[in-house]
Amino acid sequence: MTAGPAFDEVDLSTMAFWSTTAAERERSFAVLRRERPVSWHRPLENPLLPDAGGGGYWAVVRHADVVAVSKDPQTFCSGRGVMYGDAPPELLEASQSFLAMDAPRHAKLRRLVASAFTPRRVATIDAQIRAQARAVVDELVERGDCDAVEHVSRRLPMWTISEMMGVAPEDGDAFAAMANRLVAAGDPEIAGDSDPLTVVVECLMGLTRMALELAAARRAHAADDLMSALVAAEIDGDRLTDAEIGAFFVLLAVAGNDTTRNTISHSLVALTAHPDQRRLLREEFDVRIDRAVEEMVRWATPVMTFRRTATRDASPPSASTSTATPIRTSASAAAVRTSASASSSPAPSCGASSTSSSTGSPTSRWASPSTCRGASSTGSSACPAGPARSWDARRAGGPARTRRRRPRGAGRGPRRDGGRRRCGR
Repeated sequence: MTAGPAFDEVDLSTMAFWSTTAAERERSFAVLRRERPVSWHRPLENPLLPDAGGGGYWAVVRHADVVAVSKDPQTFCSGRGVMYGDAPPELLEASQSFLAMDAPRHAKLRRLVASAFTPRRVATIDAQIRAQARAVVDELVERGDCDAVEHVSRRLPMWTISEMMGVAPEDGDAFAAMANRLVAAGDPEIAGDSDPLTVVVECLMGLTRMALELAAARRAHAADDLMSALVAAEIDGDRLTDAEIGAFFVLLAVAGNDTTRNTISHSLVALTAHPDQRRLLREEFDVRIDRAVEEMVRWATPVMTFRRTATRDASPPSASTSTATPIRTSASAAAVRTSASASSSPAPSCGASSTSSSTGSPTSRWASPSTCRGASSTGSSACPAGPARSWDARRAGGPARTRRRRPRGAGRGPRRDGGRRRCGR
């Protein structure tokens, strides 16, 4: 087996790199996009499994390449995990639900879960979110100056998810605490002196136990909530197992909470830094808010890292028009990661991908800024050609981001919390 190429001089693998400002990181990604759209990197620093080892990974940084990976599940699969860092298979199975599955299991489970989201259920959830958002804003008016992350960004998604699933109000604080610790287990501010993997396992067990107790209660006495719909969901005689319900509950508690919190936080930062955009939004709120929401998700890129596993050798689209190196696998499976690049420029920025192997030769771990500044990592959103600095534009270009971010643990990549923002005036 041949050894992999030399590790790239742009080091994407350290927590220190992801702790730099968005502007600093963007300069590194710009070099890679321009000069080395496919590059080989040393193993990641992984707080969850610091001794996991591995031989490195490929970083693929152009938007078209990431879209190509996302649309080719036969070559780049999800079943070996989608987190940036390695994690035990048992943890993946219990926490990532259909995100970390391949066909046919992925399609079967997704159909069962989707069947619970009937038009009536979606309408109920929509009304619930609107009512909760109004309550949060009303309380802000009364409270005055406050920490917007604490009182808005963190509060709203956890309130929404717990009520939607049917979590009892008295269990809401415990539910939120476990979800938050699970996401940031590698952050010393969250985990303290505890081992990150221990924190993850404890929180995962606690959330799973809560899910199974709730599922049992709803099987005995159905209520008007999503858990009741999930335990009753049936397609062609198939129903969700307890393990599948528990994993989906964990996924919703973690992914639904973290992405929404960070999008709200980044939206507050963006509208504060760019009062002209805030003014445009307020002038015709009802006309512009839908596009503004889409743009804030695009701009925030709340999911910074994703991963795929290459099952065979492959060449990204850029390889035919540049000096990009084809991705080589030294084993039947190679982990593939994606991670979003935070650009300091208003123009769209695209991402990086990669590959690894425990033998020291290249397999496929795509550490890729997988989004075009928030465009979907599945390739459903096209990378816009250039910035349009107005909510009137269909995909308005976002304001510059230069805030400092801290590393995030549990193998989920960098911390993207919106930080403390003052509100109420």
